[in-house]
Amino acid sequence: MTTLGTQGRDAYGFVARDKGFFAEVGIEVDIQPGQAGDYNHQMIRSGQAQVTVVDAAGALVRYGSGRDTSFQILAAIHQQTLLSIVSLEASGITNAHALPGRTLATVKGAAPEVLFPAYARLAGIDASKVSWQYGSAPQLNSYLAAGRVDGIGIFLVGQPGVAAAAKRPVSALPYSEYLRDLFGGVVVAQKETITGNPDLLRRFVRALLRGAEYAVAHPEEAGRILAGAVKGQDARLAAEELRLMRPYVIPASGAPVGTMEEERVVRSVALLQSVGLLPGGANPELPRQVVDVDFAGSLR
Repeated sequence: MTTLGTQGRDAYGFVARDKGFFAEVGIEVDIQPGQAGDYNHQMIRSGQAQVTVVDAAGALVRYGSGRDTSFQILAAIHQQTLLSIVSLEASGITNAHALPGRTLATVKGAAPEVLFPAYARLAGIDASKVSWQYGSAPQLNSYLAAGRVDGIGIFLVGQPGVAAAAKRPVSALPYSEYLRDLFGGVVVAQKETITGNPDLLRRFVRALLRGAEYAVAHPEEAGRILAGAVKGQDARLAAEELRLMRPYVIPASGAPVGTMEEERVVRSVALLQSVGLLPGGANPELPRQVVDVDFAGSLR
């Protein structure tokens, strides 16, 4: 399952399928659109999906608060969070301090709202003075274009699609400006699946990460693959998203795509504790419990 709907940023799964990366390791894959963190986690917990991509911070909060400990994180698609608030340039929302008194929209239960209090606190604004409305992933662009809301909580790389829908220039406030240690999209699976068939998941994740690396290196081809696989997708917009996504996928350190260093996970947990999204003095073993660092290391 994808993170939230099916957009250019999700092309890597279709690339891995179309280029035969999954077939090379003996796997047939059905790719379904995700809806948001709550829904995706429920699909994994119930066994209706075997693997999904979710926002890393949302996953850490769910696990660390005890809401859902049925899963583990296996690898990172994005080395930094892609969460952002996208608005029309004409709205004048050029920094976080322009947000109080405004109305934002996102999918109910999605990471942009879950992580907004942390973003707001570190930016020095009052999160309670920002209102939220909810809609499905396909509705968000139309809400902004119609002026129903002042901004939408989506992934940073979604800007080209928003601008096309609104027929006006847009700007974005990336959460990574303040939440620097947080990973973005991460690959998760149910613990029982990891324990019961680790080789299958290892082959799957390697092929998926190969698709991610190929997609950001060949955005035009990846855009065409997505448009051919999913009705209504625009190959050009998909390519634009993938170009924006490339620096988030390729580790600046030169490490392999998908890398998750335990030290970064520890810092992510500490950050979420510092802004009150995880209880202080949380289980010191939490980073290793929620992220299967041994699995991630075995992918190299």
